Amino acid sequence: MADQRLTTRPDKAVAEDTDIIYIVRPSDTSADASGTGFKMNRSAFRTDLEDLGIKHIQTIAEFNSLVTGATAGKWLISSDISLTASKTLPTGVELSFNNSTLDLNGFTLTGTNTKIDAGLTQIFSVNGGTFAGTFELKEIYPEWFGAKSGDDTVDDRVSFNDSMNFTNVIGGGTVKLTGSYLLDSRLGSGYAVEVFSNTTVKGNGMFDTLVKVGDNLPADTPVFLSNSASNLQYSDFEIDGNKARHSSTGQPEDEGIDIKGGSNVRIYNMYIHDMYADAIDLDQISSVGNTVFIDSCLLKDNGGFGIHNNYDKSLISNCTVINNGHIRFANGVDDTKFDIAGIDIRNSNSTIINCLIEDNIKGISVTLGGNAKVIGNTLNNNTDENISVGSIFLGTGSSDTIISNNICQGTLYGVRIIESQKGLLLSDNIIVSQGTSNAGVFVENTDGMNIKGGSYEGFYSILITGSSGEIVIDGSKFLGTQTGVRVETGVSNVNIINCYDNVSSGVNAVDLRGLVSDCIIS
Repeated sequence: MADQRLTTRPDKAVAEDTDIIYIVRPSDTSADASGTGFKMNRSAFRTDLEDLGIKHIQTIAEFNSLVTGATAGKWLISSDISLTASKTLPTGVELSFNNSTLDLNGFTLTGTNTKIDAGLTQIFSVNGGTFAGTFELKEIYPEWFGAKSGDDTVDDRVSFNDSMNFTNVIGGGTVKLTGSYLLDSRLGSGYAVEVFSNTTVKGNGMFDTLVKVGDNLPADTPVFLSNSASNLQYSDFEIDGNKARHSSTGQPEDEGIDIKGGSNVRIYNMYIHDMYADAIDLDQISSVGNTVFIDSCLLKDNGGFGIHNNYDKSLISNCTVINNGHIRFANGVDDTKFDIAGIDIRNSNSTIINCLIEDNIKGISVTLGGNAKVIGNTLNNNTDENISVGSIFLGTGSSDTIISNNICQGTLYGVRIIESQKGLLLSDNIIVSQGTSNAGVFVENTDGMNIKGGSYEGFYSILITGSSGEIVIDGSKFLGTQTGVRVETGVSNVNIINCYDNVSSGVNAVDLRGLVSDCIIS
């Protein structure tokens, strides 16, 4: 007899190699899933399955009998059944489904190292029930709980949350998204989907898998929300905030991914666009020692931040962040431009590297932390500041920040420093600012900083209006149209050494205004 390893599909079960078995309901007189007229005696078929070590289930009585008898092995459910009491499965059972659904019916199904063999079709109806115990699964699919991938008229919120709750109960796992889904309602006043600790939400690619917000989802609803959850991962799918539903003013709090509390977050290969508020919001972090990795994401046309991050020890790399900070209405008109950055960092020990940041209200804002590194980024045409270190959000402790090897152009200020602590270093940046009275580097207040190398072009290459510590400018090129370095009244301890100026009008290479003290030019 040929090898008869059984596999199941949504429409039929096929024994590999040469022997083919079609599994059908008793009422199907053709007994043929493919329409060839093949028929099989059901009693003989059950015997054949048992010879293969497979227990065939068509009634809840048969299911209960196997549970009571602690029968291990593979169970094939080929008819819809509903629990009549809470059940604990014997150890190591593999549940296989063939066009059938197991309805929990308000009871609890407890797994014991349970496996599941099923296609992309509904196999569970939670219906007020719960899962418990242990399940050994490589991936969990929303389709198992009723999601209709590819049908943009069906709200998949309940199915998504059932899959997340199942993943949470079994201690974590991967929820795999395979097509396109619609989220068109929310749970109470909170969120569309809640994601718990130790969960990975993964698609097939940022342009191949889609989660779309429906017209009926309220504007202040996060799409994916986590509260005090750790070890989270999102990757390889698109979140479409649905620009067509943007019809009110203000700045509602909806985000594509909203993580409050917790630690250890990885987000990569995500495309998030047209949210009312932030694409990614990592917030309410009170503990230290967290780790966040955000890599290779496309964040575009969101009303809030591209990334708003309050986590410590964060790495943001290779992201493209475009046109955020504008409320985008369905008619294409921008509302008020809020004081929002493409990437907003409010923490310590974070790095932003090799990102493209264009056409945002600000490019990068770093506040309320220290030891940040902004390295190798390209920032174009951001409306106010390209990099705002210590802006109006500044708190204490933002010391020892490094801004290095960035290219900034097409904005009022390249680097604007409103209130920075000691130890700020700008090195080898290329900055071209535009507009009247602009500046490549605008220092409003700092407790000491070094500017090394790089080239700075603007009406002023470098404008210094306030400082309580020493400022050293060493080996830089001044390409301003009016003044290389302008130091305003009341500023002291500015040292300018080994610098090159090519001020186009020849007005002032260095302009020391009023009562400037302890300034050295060499």
